[in-house]
Amino acid sequence: MLDQQPRYEDYKDSGIPWLGEIPADWLWERGKWHHRYQKILNSNGANYNVLSLTLRGVVNNDPNNPEGLVPNDYRTYQLFDKDDLVFKLIDLENVKTSRVGLVHENGIMSSAYIRLVPGSAMNSRFLYFFYYSLYQAEVFNKLGAGVRSTLNQTDLLDLSVPIIDLATQNRIVDFLDAKTAEIDTAIDKKRRLIELLDEKRVALITETVIQQIDPDTGKRSVGSNGYYYKSIEDTVKWRRLRHIAEIKNSNVDKLVIGGEHSVQLCNYLDVYRNDFINADMKFSQGSATAKEIAIFALLEGDVIITKDSEDKADIGVPALVQSTAADLLCGYHLSILRPKSGIVIGPYLFWAILSNPTREAFSNAACGVTRFGLTLQGIKSVSIPLPDLATQNRIVDFLNEKTAEIDAAISKEQRMIDLLNEFKQILIANAVTGKIKI
Repeated sequence: MLDQQPRYEDYKDSGIPWLGEIPADWLWERGKWHHRYQKILNSNGANYNVLSLTLRGVVNNDPNNPEGLVPNDYRTYQLFDKDDLVFKLIDLENVKTSRVGLVHENGIMSSAYIRLVPGSAMNSRFLYFFYYSLYQAEVFNKLGAGVRSTLNQTDLLDLSVPIIDLATQNRIVDFLDAKTAEIDTAIDKKRRLIELLDEKRVALITETVIQQIDPDTGKRSVGSNGYYYKSIEDTVKWRRLRHIAEIKNSNVDKLVIGGEHSVQLCNYLDVYRNDFINADMKFSQGSATAKEIAIFALLEGDVIITKDSEDKADIGVPALVQSTAADLLCGYHLSILRPKSGIVIGPYLFWAILSNPTREAFSNAACGVTRFGLTLQGIKSVSIPLPDLATQNRIVDFLNEKTAEIDAAISKEQRMIDLLNEFKQILIANAVTGKIKI
């Protein structure tokens, strides 16, 4: 643990608010004295090794199948060499994007990035770990706050960096490489466990809804002809959504227009990130006409699905409205599925949509090339198995209980990942600023 690491004997005040005390024999000087800014464009178009700065660090990017935005001409990109540092210090109001990376091989990247070339007395990985700690502490964001929301190379090089002998830098890098690798391995194992739990959750939902497993006996409640997908149609009828729900595609956008009524908007991410929608959630503010309020106001028991996305896998993601408010409306890029009374209940419809065959049906019904969307007719054409209301209620109670157990296990593993990431960030920050002695 950190409190078991040796500390330097003497400390002094750094005079830098976010830094605090530093070892007495460490110097802190402006970065411009120890590494330089350089920008050389790929003007002859000779280099086609496209790199990108992502949350995973600097990665190779296939120019024929690129990730993210691409230029019309790669001659506008700039050259980077192995062990250069790269920074993306724009849009600093956004704290959830990449900011710093270490270049692993020669290549080209966006001309909007800042390239720093470390001096011969500096270990590039040590500087990377140092600037990474500033990124995690949101120092760049705080410096770029306000109307600027950006930092340029002059601002970056004016920041002070630790100046210590190369042997000490190397020891710190070796220590952090080893320890962060251990932490990353532990995090990967946790993420894999979460993936397995997610797969178990989907399999449970699919088995219960599609094969109509009896929650009380654990036995299939249908005939003996396979129990998969539409092979159960002779016992449990499959019904198209058009016959069991009122379906409405929302056109209420996020614009606030004068003269319209003030409303709360349940938007795409509210549905995508949550299984259940409740009135006490924090929603964005918007405006709507009286007609839009009458059509798109959310009612308890409604099921909302995502209808547009760049990825087919994100089409038809459902959320169940468990509680609502008079001014809560369904926002753009979403559809309301309102169960018809006496035919289907909202919670059962929600679980049925989460089953694999229904998700696949939505994906297949989506139209588009680079962006996909569900038409009203496409949604209406999707079918689900529809048992009687008593069976629907028993399935809902069973899945509510069993998925809650799985969700609790997932939350526990995610909390462990959060703690491991937090420990990793503290370890890096303390090592590169002398809070612990390597």
